[in-house]
Amino acid sequence: MFTRSLARRPVVLALALGLTASAATIVTAQAESAPTRLPVWQVTEIKPGDALVNSLVANDGRGGALAAGSTWIRDNGEVVGYAPTIFTRDAGNRTWRQEPLKAAGTWLSLRDVAPVGSGGGVAVGTFDPALGGFVTAHGTNGVWRTGVAPAPPGVDYGRLEDVDTLSANDMWAVGTVDMFEPPPGTEPQQPIVTHWDGRTWTTAALPPPAALGWTGFDAVKAVAPDDVWVAGHASDGQAPPLAHFNGTAWKYVALPFEGNSFWAGVTALLSRGPGDVWALGFMQDAENGEESALAWHFDGRSWTRAPVPAGVRITDATLTRTGLAALTMSRDGYAVHRFDGGHWRRLDLPDSGTELQQPGAIGYANGRLTVAANGWVEGPGAPEHLRTLMFTAAA
Repeated sequence: MFTRSLARRPVVLALALGLTASAATIVTAQAESAPTRLPVWQVTEIKPGDALVNSLVANDGRGGALAAGSTWIRDNGEVVGYAPTIFTRDAGNRTWRQEPLKAAGTWLSLRDVAPVGSGGGVAVGTFDPALGGFVTAHGTNGVWRTGVAPAPPGVDYGRLEDVDTLSANDMWAVGTVDMFEPPPGTEPQQPIVTHWDGRTWTTAALPPPAALGWTGFDAVKAVAPDDVWVAGHASDGQAPPLAHFNGTAWKYVALPFEGNSFWAGVTALLSRGPGDVWALGFMQDAENGEESALAWHFDGRSWTRAPVPAGVRITDATLTRTGLAALTMSRDGYAVHRFDGGHWRRLDLPDSGTELQQPGAIGYANGRLTVAANGWVEGPGAPEHLRTLMFTAAA
């Protein structure tokens, strides 16, 4: 669901990680990498394919699952655009349906999806001048239609990266925009927050950013109407930006952070309630380019650093029955990591016959962890195309 920088064509990074300790244990435990046995994964391919999955909801409210992304549009074998796409799986069925949606614009991708009630949902995605804003999609009883969330004047490119819902009339989405001619004293790249009230999307008024330089929002968690968190990325040694909405106004909140970072960001916000909120992400060292995971926990009063496995990047996460699950990447490639109360443990994904350059998302429901993975396939006499797989295992 997250990529570090904006691009004209959406690119997906993702990883996998499962935590099985209580929140208190995770905060105090000493994280340590250790290998463990491979779980029994079921692998399902999404067809007809040529698609990217960027976000995954393992429970759509009716026992099924939702995912969002894009499908390549081809002309004589050449990729000439992306169609925003919803992927669905019914309860008790392993088969996924791929539904490209109609929308004005050429390079459109849905970056995140969230359930609304039973069988409903909302998805948000990329900016296109032909739309005059960001592509969105609303689903009711399995029927999805695209819409538009307006963009601020002067936007050259951008996307809404994450969305969370409290009800059909109370939804929040966040992202990043590139300004064609930014106002004096501001940076070309800026964060954006927008709210859906059941009829329209409205851009929220934010205070001046706490971080200077290139900033944007990548994650949102709506705990209650008067308790909404958003977080994102910053450059040049600055802490990832974090802001809170109290039902009336937005306020930036400082995260404890130190390190000589070229880039640092929160890529996932998770919560079980107002006194149990998690922020996870990663940073890149300004000197050697090495990447390392970041994690913080909020207990209702303050944010504190939480331990992380060494040498990995966290780019997506989800709650599980007893802890958290996230996606990670390291020099050894993509893997699932689990935290068992004392050590971080790595679980490799099975060999699928496809190089998984772009695992896309992670979700959890009913005791099972699902990882969406995207891989490039190229054969003799065949054009390069995408193969999308869903890995599911008990967790």
